[in-house]
Amino acid sequence: MANVVNGLDPQQIQGMVDAVKKEPKSAQAKFSAKTIWKTGFENEAQIKDFLN
Repeated sequence: MANVVNGLDPQQIQGMVDAVKKEPKSAQAKFSAKTIWKTGFENEAQIKDFLN
């Protein structure tokens, strides 16, 4: 069984880091966010799905 820290396998995380170092564009992500001011300190945020 793999060593797990906070529910994550460090070896898998390291593999992901190495893959991103080899191809940085693979780590890019775009998403859309909209913030609406309600009143005083109350705001509403809406996040849309990731875009390709």
